[in-house]
Amino acid sequence: MLSYRHGFHAGNPADVFKHTVLVALVRAMQQKQKGIVFLDTHAGPALYDLSRPEALKNREFDKGIGRIWNLPAYACENGRDNGRDDAVGEYLALVRACNRQGPLHQYPGSPMLLRARLRRQDRLVLCELHPAEQKALVARFDGDRQVTLVAGDGYRALAAQLPPASGRGLVLIDPSFELRSEIDDITSPFPRHSAWGA
Repeated sequence: MLSYRHGFHAGNPADVFKHTVLVALVRAMQQKQKGIVFLDTHAGPALYDLSRPEALKNREFDKGIGRIWNLPAYACENGRDNGRDDAVGEYLALVRACNRQGPLHQYPGSPMLLRARLRRQDRLVLCELHPAEQKALVARFDGDRQVTLVAGDGYRALAAQLPPASGRGLVLIDPSFELRSEIDDITSPFPRHSAWGA
């Protein structure tokens, strides 16, 4: 039970797609000034070392972030991605911010990407069931006033955290499908709340 570790898969093609879409959604939502609550139900450890044995076992990052890391259109100049103002450019800039020495060694998960985008009025709720991943989240975010850590079931946290006081929120649900109850957990209705603002 709870043997899935995202470190084996960090930076793979699905991560690149998911994280680029996440950045695009955050950019769109932040066009309004009202605060947003971002809730990640399966946060993971937030940052992945691509030189660790688990990442190197299948090298899934080679076909994901590795394929676009050096795209000429997004080449990094003076810490900025060639002035590109789109979700892909910003996503790559956020990944590069975790790799300031140049080569790709670290891959930020959704908690790091979301934290980097928080404005003063925004808040981030990170849920994690796996004890080792919880420990990594505490080490990284403990004491951060804009981040709330929930050790436990992210689905149960939804009912406690929603709706946000601001009426604006984004929930990221990206489970490992390791638990037998996962499909039922995703599809079971939870208490209906008033509609969130766009």
